[in-house]
Amino acid sequence: MLTSFFRLAATFEAAAMQQLWKIAHPITGDVDVELDGARDSIDMLDMLKRKSEGNLNKDEERLLEHVLYQLRMNYLETSREQ
Repeated sequence: MLTSFFRLAATFEAAAMQQLWKIAHPITGDVDVELDGARDSIDMLDMLKRKSEGNLNKDEERLLEHVLYQLRMNYLETSREQ
């Protein structure tokens, strides 16, 4: 069973990936680059990581580290393509 924390992180990850043109919007099927929106989603995850420091278990910490790394790399790649 996924915890609420994992679902929250996955929500921000999916939003950023849609905004980075990596996955299509689940309802409209649109694929549009929105770098500002992606940056906001990444910043929200980073803020969540900082504010929850010391209160996460090891799996949650690893999840945030991995998701943030992947999103930042995708952000750099997409911003260079623009």
